[in-house]
Amino acid sequence: VIEFFERTTRKHGRLAGIGIAAFGPVDLDRGSPTWGRLLATPKPGWSNFDLVAPFRRFGCPVAIDTDVNAAALAEATLGAGVGLGGGVVTGGELLPHIRRAARQYLGGYLPVQARAGGFDRYISAPALADFAGTAGALLLAMQGSA
Repeated sequence: VIEFFERTTRKHGRLAGIGIAAFGPVDLDRGSPTWGRLLATPKPGWSNFDLVAPFRRFGCPVAIDTDVNAAALAEATLGAGVGLGGGVVTGGELLPHIRRAARQYLGGYLPVQARAGGFDRYISAPALADFAGTAGALLLAMQGSA
């Protein structure tokens, strides 16, 4: 990874910034002396590992967050879908497309796609908004009767 950034700076000049998306738990408090370090983790060799230090040599701002938060931010800023998304990892390899995984492992498309609306009609952004409205009304009704 460092070699990639070194090649990039040689070719394009100084970097404007570097963003790191890391598995957790990671210290995200910039005021903490362990900012940018992985905290206690069952993953061998990773506890207290400083993820930020190797990137400081590039003289640009470095940001770090969890992989989940980075994915959520990317979806929100770059055009989140309103339906269900996912990925498949098998044999340690990320399959590039869910349909390929379905063909390879299920002999065709995902079964939920055959049903009208599939999972999207239950967990899409509009469905969750509708559910939250219903759930909110139910909670208010239950609190009133308590």
